Amino acid sequence: MNAARQLERLRQEFDADWARTYRDHMDAQVVADASGSYRHYGTMVEQLSSSFGRPIVALDLGCGTGRHFNLLRNVERLVAIDLSEHMIEQARNPIFADKITVGSIEYLVGDIHSQALTEATFDLIYCIGVVGLYVPADAAFLRRLHALLRPGGVAFFTVVDARSRVHVPEHARASFVRRALNKSFPVLPARVRELVNRYFSPTYTTPARMDKLLRASPFDRHAIVPYEHKSGWRGITLGCTGWRKPA
Repeated sequence: MNAARQLERLRQEFDADWARTYRDHMDAQVVADASGSYRHYGTMVEQLSSSFGRPIVALDLGCGTGRHFNLLRNVERLVAIDLSEHMIEQARNPIFADKITVGSIEYLVGDIHSQALTEATFDLIYCIGVVGLYVPADAAFLRRLHALLRPGGVAFFTVVDARSRVHVPEHARASFVRRALNKSFPVLPARVRELVNRYFSPTYTTPARMDKLLRASPFDRHAIVPYEHKSGWRGITLGCTGWRKPA
């Protein structure tokens, strides 16, 4: 499936009903997940936005329901973009809205390649639970991410480790083969798991592949840190940070 068709399929899947279901599920998870993945990656968003020591412009790429807005610090302007217009509607009234300190929020329907996003605009870009899950984190994604940053800016995104799990569809019952594979997956050798997921979970990646892509990208330096999700969604994600060289 080419990129345009893949994005259109995702846009259609995240309709109004699914956006409300996703919102209810994620809000409940956020409230209950004080020490889990939301807190883990929320801390990253908080620390990175605080690290500039001055007011900044930030981009939430694939903002979903806006569950990370309240964790931003020193942000005078936030651009929140999502492929789904229905997710954007949910994000207009995000969880913990009373704790949001952002100066202003601009909502956009689109993706990273949208013309509405201007190059060299953002100090911070974060993208959690989108690339390396729904769409691949490839060289084109990294080039665009880097281009959107101002000199000295930083980008943070997560991807799924292909050796940790098999992708399970959110909008339909998984096939018998996929369910069976998911149960046996943990006991397979790591190399076999990686090869199996080239077919079953093609957007997933590995630390080695991600490191190779980031080394070949325009980013001045980068870091990759794994995180194991032990409740709810199970698997390992890789927190990837890339820094653009200062002017």
